Amino acid sequence: MAEVIIAVHRGAISNTTGNQTFTLTSSEHTGKDFTPKAAMFIATSAVSDDTEAVNAVLSIGVTDGTFDGYMHANAEDNQTASDCTRSKDETACMGFLSPGSGTVAGEATFVSFGTNAVTISWDDAPTVASLMTVILFGGDDLEADTGAWAAVTADVDVAVTGVGFKPDILFNLSNSKAIEGSSNDFSISLGIAIRDADESVSSCAARMYVDDAEAVTTDARIRVDPGCIGQQGGGGDLYELKSFDSDGFTATPRFAGTERSIYLALKIGNASKSLQIIRPPYAVEDVAYDVGFRPNFLFGMLPRVHRYGFSSASGLADRTAVLGLGVATPDAAYANYVRSVDDITLGNTDDASFAVGGTGASGVFLEVSNDDGTASAGDGYKADVTSFDVRGYTLGWARVDNLEDTLVVLAVGGNPDRSGDIEGNMQ
Repeated sequence: MAEVIIAVHRGAISNTTGNQTFTLTSSEHTGKDFTPKAAMFIATSAVSDDTEAVNAVLSIGVTDGTFDGYMHANAEDNQTASDCTRSKDETACMGFLSPGSGTVAGEATFVSFGTNAVTISWDDAPTVASLMTVILFGGDDLEADTGAWAAVTADVDVAVTGVGFKPDILFNLSNSKAIEGSSNDFSISLGIAIRDADESVSSCAARMYVDDAEAVTTDARIRVDPGCIGQQGGGGDLYELKSFDSDGFTATPRFAGTERSIYLALKIGNASKSLQIIRPPYAVEDVAYDVGFRPNFLFGMLPRVHRYGFSSASGLADRTAVLGLGVATPDAAYANYVRSVDDITLGNTDDASFAVGGTGASGVFLEVSNDDGTASAGDGYKADVTSFDVRGYTLGWARVDNLEDTLVVLAVGGNPDRSGDIEGNMQ
């Protein structure tokens, strides 16, 4: 059986400059101690568990100890016209901009990996002590690489080399930026791809976009695109992953431009992986999902959109953007979401962020609000992992909407029945 260890932690960001260490607690990780080889960071503006915070803020960063990169987007709440900014940085592993002003409001670089821990240094002190989810990747059989690549010409392949191995899993971040620093508009895209047993590729990307300086009803959109690892600009500006190669991967941009993506590539030895694209249930119930092996890590994306490849047009808002991200292991689960809603009376929380989760029974894998900006805790979707099973996992859906929204789940683990198989499963 391959030794691949993935564990999740959540801690409050420090409001001061200097080093900050995020260490797995004994409840968050009950297995073998390990030194991580890579880390991913996810944070919104939420500072309290299970409580919405004003402003839609989302930052995602990665590091392997040699390359740092992050992308950030925000939309300020309670504005007559939308006020949004975004940023990209390839020299820091995590960072934020201040909603409204667009100035740097916290930025960190990698310092070191330790036992069950990662240390970063806040070179610019964060202004908000957000709750940050930290995913640590390690184990003797896991290899990791982070880096960046650029799209150039429409429909011309881009070979990304120097990874050092043929990846099994790829996370790809993009936000329509070619240079460092900030720009207008909320834009962030996260794509996930896996290498199947027959060397084919399964992939899916979700993107949230809010246009800056727009009146109501015209600014908030979200997309989900199976077969892609990223989405930029207009509806057809997609990145496709053509292949996983011996020293990296080959991507195909479907548009002309110089936008850059940040990636985290993983090789997981004999461990198994699955990428599912499924619909949440219509009723409050437990649902078992079969992936063919027992997973020990789940990464979920729940964009509130009902048609693949289209912007959202649902619920009580004609154009609404709600994106949920969640992680889970047998020990802990944490969820985040961001929301921006058009056509809402000023004073309502139409641009908001959220964080929830914990260890054991208090863990929440996925939670998103409704799409009208008037409530959070009583609407939308909420699910925890009730069990990791021999051939999959079971989600306990505590809250559902009667809408055909899209759930994307990456599962990673071993297979006790067929040890040594590498499996991919696209549903």
